[in-house]
This record gives sequence, structure tokens and C-alpha cells, in this order.
Amino acid sequence: MHSPLPGAALRFASLGASLFVLAAGATAQTSAPPSSEPSAPPTAPIGAGLVRPNAALPAPTPNLNSEAALPTRRGFVRAEPVFIYPFLGVGFGHNDNLTGVRDNPISSSFWVLTPRLTGEMRSRGHIHSLTYAGNYGRYTGSSADDFNEHEVVAATQNQFTARADLTASAFWLDKQDPRGSVNRPLSAEPDRYNAYGVNATAGYGARTAQGRLEFDLGLTDKEYQNNRAVTQPFDVATLNLAGRFFYRLAPRTRALTEIRYTDYDYK
Repeated sequence: MHSPLPGAALRFASLGASLFVLAAGATAQTSAPPSSEPSAPPTAPIGAGLVRPNAALPAPTPNLNSEAALPTRRGFVRAEPVFIYPFLGVGFGHNDNLTGVRDNPISSSFWVLTPRLTGEMRSRGHIHSLTYAGNYGRYTGSSADDFNEHEVVAATQNQFTARADLTASAFWLDKQDPRGSVNRPLSAEPDRYNAYGVNATAGYGARTAQGRLEFDLGLTDKEYQNNRAVTQPFDVATLNLAGRFFYRLAPRTRALTEIRYTDYDYK
């Protein structure tokens, strides 16, 4: 990562709105139903926005899904048995050192458009969702750094019995590393990559029980699509395995024992 340079500044403002599209047979609402409270977003070892990043990922491009104080969910459109949560964020800002260099910095204003659409279905303790999040940005002073980013995440949360549960997700990303965000030669355009993966956590034991077991499995693959002379060594596949045991010592105190294995396979 490049360290911040003296005088470098990034100013960013945003506006957010939930968009409601009325279709035949759909009823618009102004607040979520009691049984449709927003669920936690899926997580994964690589990615950004909807997907939790790891140390191998550089700072992302400006993204209203993850960097602004905007609601994750607001109103919804009800089309039984699916609840649809639309969102549109609009932002603008200015970066006076776009590529993070000491000499001849690029100064540019920019605007960002961030649409997001989630479809969610709930049934007897199970929640299934599919989310698309886009991130489109344009720089007025450097069109080479414009970006069109996409995330697609399918997630499921299942409560099979009072003790057994499963949370899983699968994702696909189409993103880019902003120029200057990674310690590698500066190219004429940002390094773009695709990534996909699956993650799952299985649990046994009620969350209020004396003891609870959890097991994690994660598989991801990330491959760069351009500037291959410098990006090929950064293609990486990951494997994540973990097991943990919670033991309740008091109503609000638990002891945790965890074993975790993570493998990064650079291709």
C-alpha cells in the first residue's frame, strides 16, 4: 500500500434513496414487516462491499454500499413470497492525488452511482436471498480510472432444529484495484479482476445453550483480467477451515476455543 502523501485529500459526499418500483401484483410498503428484519450480509475471505475484504485486497474504489452512512435497507416491494429491497446511492467528490504518486499527481472530481437490489424469501426459520450491487464511477479528469464494478451474492440462513443451523453464501465479483493502491508497477489502466467463492458455517447448539459448536468452510478464487505481466503473480485461490467451541460461563460471558486453517495458493 502507498502511504498517504502530505496534502493529499479525498472529499466525498453522497445522497441515498430507496427506489420503489411498483409491478403488477406487488404492493409497496414504507417499513419492513415484523418477520422481515434485515439479515446480516454474507461474508467471504476476498472482495469488498457486500463481501468482507482480507489483507490481500487493496483499498477499493469509492463505494456507497460500504463507505457512506446510508441505510442498508429501507422500504421494500412485496411480491409474495419474495420481498424486494431496492436502493440507489448517488455520490460525488474530489481526489487531488488519484494514483498516489509524489510527482505529477492527477487531480480529478468524480461521481459515483451505486444501485443495489435484493430479493429475499423467508419460510419457517429459513431465509434465502439474492443480491446484485453495482458500483459505477466516472472521473472528470482521468477517464482511464473510470470503473464499472459488479457483485452478485446468493445467501441462505437455515434453522433446521432448535440446535442445528447453517449459514452459507456464494458470490461473484467483477472489480478493479485503483491505480497506486497496490505496491506494483503503475499501469495505464487499473488492474481488473474477477473472483468467486462459497462460504458456509454450520452450528450445533442453541445460542443460549451451555455449549455450542461451529464449523466454517470457505473457498475462493481471484484472477486478474488485464495487465497480466504484473498481475499474474497476484492470482490467488484460498481455502479456509475453522472450528470453534463456545462455553457459557455466565449469561453474558462465554469462553471461546478456536482452531483455524487458511491456505493462500498464489498461482
